[in-house]
Amino acid sequence: KQYIDVELKDAGWVFDVDCIEEYELQGMPFGTGIGYADYVLFGDNGKPLAVVEAKRASENPDKGKHQATLYADCLEKKYGQRPIIFYTNGFRTYIWDDTYYPERPVSGFYSKEDLQLRVDRRQHRISLDNIRISDDITNRYYQKEAIKAVCETFSKGSRKSLLVMATGSGK
Repeated sequence: KQYIDVELKDAGWVFDVDCIEEYELQGMPFGTGIGYADYVLFGDNGKPLAVVEAKRASENPDKGKHQATLYADCLEKKYGQRPIIFYTNGFRTYIWDDTYYPERPVSGFYSKEDLQLRVDRRQHRISLDNIRISDDITNRYYQKEAIKAVCETFSKGSRKSLLVMATGSGK
C-alpha cells in the first residue's frame, strides 16, 4: 500500500476525489455479491477510467488479474464504461486494456489525462479488417499482402509486427 499510494499520487491522482480506495462493488459472482476494489480511478465525468488490484509485495501480481477482471465487469455494468485494469504488488505493475490488448508491464500508473485518452480511443477505433490500400502508396501485390498481414496481426490485439522482405522490395 505504501508503494502504490506514492505511485498513484506521483501520477496526479487525488485520494478521496478521483482515486477511491476500497470501492464497494455490487454484483460479484460469489458470496454476498459484494466486493471491494483496492482502488478505482475516476475521470472528470464520474466514470471509472481504471481499476487497480493490489497484492502484497511478496506475492506475484498475476494473482490479482482475475479478481481485477471481475471488478472491471462490475464497474462496466454499473457505469457503462469498461475501465482499464492495473494489477500490481508495488514493485511490478501491469496494465491491461482487455477490450483490445494483452497485458504488459509498465513502470507506473498513468495520469487521468492519459487514461481518458486511452478510453476515448476505444470509441474512435477504425477496423483494420477491410482497409483500402491506395495504389498511390503501393501497387505491388506482395506489398499489399504484407500490409494486410500486419493489419490482421494488429486486429488480433498484438502490439508488434515484423516484416521480413528483401532489400529494395519496397517495405
